[in-house]
Amino acid sequence: VLMDERLQAAAVQLATIVVKNKLSNSISYEAYIGNGYLECLDFAIYMWDTDKSKIIKHRSYRFKARDTDLAIARKMVEITNIINGKIDPFEEEKNDNNKQA
Repeated sequence: VLMDERLQAAAVQLATIVVKNKLSNSISYEAYIGNGYLECLDFAIYMWDTDKSKIIKHRSYRFKARDTDLAIARKMVEITNIINGKIDPFEEEKNDNNKQA
């Protein structure tokens, strides 16, 4: 069984973006591809402390074969903007915490 074509395209696009961009030393990216019954693409962004010994914050995205095209596109745009430095992946979490206070 082949992986869902939309998830496969997203995985290729994410890998290409990560490889072609200058990445911060304190940020790392991870992709996990699940096949078969749990067909999915997980993409995570990690912020490390200064000596790179522990993860300070992380943000994860899960793409599922049953996601709509719009849902996949929204996640791709957000991740692309994060990798390109247009948005801070951890700023939104901070703002969400402020709203709850």
